[in-house]
Amino acid sequence: MQKEWSVFISLARWVSIAFTLIVAVLPPAGVFYAGYTRLEAELLGELELKGSFVREIINLDPEYWTFNDIRISEILSRTKKRDQFHCLSVTETSGSVVAQYPETEPVFVWPVLMVEKSLDDYAHEVGKLSITHSLKFVYLKAILTAALSSVLALILFWFLKVLPLRLMKESLNEIAYLATHDSLTGLANRTQFDDRLTSTLEKSRARKSPVAVFTLDLDRFKDVNDTLGHAAGDHLLIEVANRLKANIPKSDLPARIGGDEFVVLVQRPVDETALIERAKHLIEEISKPYLVSGQVASIGASIGISVAREPEEFDPIRIMRGADLALYRAKNEGRGICRMFREEMEFQQKQTRSVECALRSALTDDRFQLYYQPQFDAKSRRLVGAEALLRFDDTFLTNIGTQQCISIAESTDLIIPVSKWVLETACRHATLLDQLQIAVNVSPNLFRWQGLTDFVQERLTAYKLDGSRLEFEITEKVLIDDVDTAVQTLCDLQRLGVGIAMDDFGTGYSSLGYLRQFPFDKIKIDRAFIKDIGASREADAIVKAIIAMSDALGMKIVAEGVETEQQLQLIQREGNVDVQGYYFGRPMLFGQILQVMANDQTSDEVEKWAASAVS
Repeated sequence: MQKEWSVFISLARWVSIAFTLIVAVLPPAGVFYAGYTRLEAELLGELELKGSFVREIINLDPEYWTFNDIRISEILSRTKKRDQFHCLSVTETSGSVVAQYPETEPVFVWPVLMVEKSLDDYAHEVGKLSITHSLKFVYLKAILTAALSSVLALILFWFLKVLPLRLMKESLNEIAYLATHDSLTGLANRTQFDDRLTSTLEKSRARKSPVAVFTLDLDRFKDVNDTLGHAAGDHLLIEVANRLKANIPKSDLPARIGGDEFVVLVQRPVDETALIERAKHLIEEISKPYLVSGQVASIGASIGISVAREPEEFDPIRIMRGADLALYRAKNEGRGICRMFREEMEFQQKQTRSVECALRSALTDDRFQLYYQPQFDAKSRRLVGAEALLRFDDTFLTNIGTQQCISIAESTDLIIPVSKWVLETACRHATLLDQLQIAVNVSPNLFRWQGLTDFVQERLTAYKLDGSRLEFEITEKVLIDDVDTAVQTLCDLQRLGVGIAMDDFGTGYSSLGYLRQFPFDKIKIDRAFIKDIGASREADAIVKAIIAMSDALGMKIVAEGVETEQQLQLIQREGNVDVQGYYFGRPMLFGQILQVMANDQTSDEVEKWAASAVS
């Protein structure tokens, strides 16, 4: 930056010098020239006047040198006395002085101005009339003017050179500061952090000393922005930066590299245990409440840690990628925690990218399939519904597993188009499945999509499908982040006639609490309880309690994971319950369940169809 401005600095210096010289030299030179010219004009006028009288004397008496020198002296003396540095004289052509006033020629200390005029006798030069005058006062005025001009020049030099250069230097310093610091928090920005990280890694490689990087991301910061406004969000970021600086050693470098993303360069890490403790302390401090815009705001933080110890690890890109992967793991495992980078994370990241690419390709090429897990009335064993399950006509994705693929889609922007495909296909299939209710699993990200209700209404209208033919299965995770928004969405869907079922009931810590906030249409008992009924008193009691509670609330029940006749009989004794599980059949293709519906078959007759289906 300094080099870029050096031309302007040099230009300012030379302009200031030029103007200073002009102001210092021109005024005294002008005064001297004006005084000199004026004095010369006055002396010429005086010579002209006295010369006319002397010329008359010469013309009247050719012997003027002998008899009229006294008269000539009188003429010379007829003048207003100026000062002692003034002298008039008449000399003949030989150089001899004829007359002089004053009679004694003064001593001229200062430079003088001499003006001469020829004296003619009928066109013949016979002598000269001259005036010698001191330039003392002209020089004194010029010197005084020079002194004043010098003072003015120095002032001008200050304003044109010193002050602008100082202001320019301050501007350059400010520009340099803004180029290396975050304008909001005052922390180092990405540019400064990258430069310091590179230089630190080079030095540490030579010294064989470790270097660590923390990447920190705020949790629930978006909620503060949305509810209190961006100004409050900015204030919160400043407070976070202050807490960050207050809780790390001065040798470490904190930086803000994005909206709510921070990093810390740890130059002297001790060991992993100490680093983890430091990260936990930072999370604890940053997670303390804040007073923002008169309101208390609570956020959290997740931290990823990466350490460079071996020679090949002292690479800026490698250590930052490791910290980012560790942060990604921390956020996926619950947030508000820290994780240390491990090599397998990089492998998992590569696998994630591969799965993401495969999902995009499968979506583009229409290589998704819907399988249907049949649901039966426990007492009559007749088919009453089916749960739509996403499967892939892709060997790579099939080997990865549906749950992992869905999880990766959740972490990217793919979950929306994939879910739209599932809903579109399920609605299209439902038109051919008579009165069968089709259940679709809804991910938390899809549930947060603002266009969900409109999309569902458009599909129901397009396929002339009653809303009751469609059921959304949601888990507690859908509700846990923002209950109010989730309940509003559920109400909107329910107004369309869509059934709402709570999936995996009993596994969450607040499932009962959600039943009070929203009247679900159905509860699905998690398979973890069903597999132990008949063998565990606790499981039996829980299943009985859930069924009794659901009956009291007017909600239907579906028992998942029924795999034996004993489990079915125990469930049958508890009341009207729908069941699904491998005892009744594995997930089957649409064509197979369509034939089951066409033949109005029971669960016993479904097994031959399920045997050929792929789980």
